[in-house]
Amino acid sequence: MSDSGVVRHLENFADQFGLMQGELAPVKRFAVGAAVGGAIAYGLHPDVAFVKGPKGNWIARPFGMGKGDASTDNAVAPTLMPAWLITILPGVLFSVLI
Repeated sequence: MSDSGVVRHLENFADQFGLMQGELAPVKRFAVGAAVGGAIAYGLHPDVAFVKGPKGNWIARPFGMGKGDASTDNAVAPTLMPAWLITILPGVLFSVLI
């Protein structure tokens, strides 16, 4: 266990749900973190990762740099923070850093 106050509280919280025991503890923490990230990404639809389509639906922006392909009707500007990255980033941080 770490001596840092915030990390200690996160470790204790994860330990209450059995996420700190066993060989698969990092995998379990990744799954929980990715589920939280997925809920954030696909529940809140942040503007950095999604754009509202012409029919009112949400369109996930592709990963990349630039302005997108303006020659198509469905031109969506790419982003450096796509929805899949918002989904897996908390999982990686939660499984590796705790």
